[in-house]
Amino acid sequence: MNRATSQFPVWVALVGSGLAGVLVALQSRVNGGLSQELGNGYVTAATSFGSGLIIMCIMVMLSPRARVGLGRVSGEITARKLPVWTLLGGSAGSMFVLAQGLVAPLTGLALFTVGIVAGQVLGGLILDRVGLGPGGRMDPTPLRVVGTVLAVVAVVVAVGSNLGTLHHVWLVVFPFVIGALVAGQSMVNGIVRAAARSAIASTFINFVVGTAILLVTAAISVIVSGWPTNWPSSPWYYIGESLAPSLLPSQRCSCAPPECCC
Repeated sequence: MNRATSQFPVWVALVGSGLAGVLVALQSRVNGGLSQELGNGYVTAATSFGSGLIIMCIMVMLSPRARVGLGRVSGEITARKLPVWTLLGGSAGSMFVLAQGLVAPLTGLALFTVGIVAGQVLGGLILDRVGLGPGGRMDPTPLRVVGTVLAVVAVVVAVGSNLGTLHHVWLVVFPFVIGALVAGQSMVNGIVRAAARSAIASTFINFVVGTAILLVTAAISVIVSGWPTNWPSSPWYYIGESLAPSLLPSQRCSCAPPECCC
């Protein structure tokens, strides 16, 4: 697996991460609102992720590099050089979107986002330590450890200040676990992107896998509960996943110059 060599200064990556955090909160607000309107978080997640898949289909059609990248991934899978499980990163993304519709309306955006971020930070620290991240093995520096501890403490403080309104602790534990899974998604997306040499191709694979999972869960939900009848007319409720291509971990640089595809 190729190790990451970033083309960008660290401060640019940090600013980008901060912006991504803002977009995550906005995406959670949109998907949570649609879930409340429909009364079905499973259909909400499938609708949201499906709209993102449509956007990615258009991007693949417009990008020759992405189409070549998909061919490379197929060839790597056929030759058994790329494990099939590395294509399942989209399953974590689907769980994240599902949590936005099911959990975020119950906890509020702030508490939900704190849980997600803390899980990502801790999961990322562990993956970097064992060498499974896109950048290879990275020993935890004191500042990274302090940042991780502060993120976990933020969850504890947030839970403690909301004990009167939270009926179940799992409402915060679940986003924390999802955040850790999203950190794992960064790992597998880095591997797939290195094979495809195309961020669009690896992101497209994410959306195909995630949409397939969510369509199955939505179908089961519809069979049990029926089809939602109160579909909102405002386009605002359907733009949540249009933010996702800029949020997915596969957008990181995961290959080294001169073949870097950032």
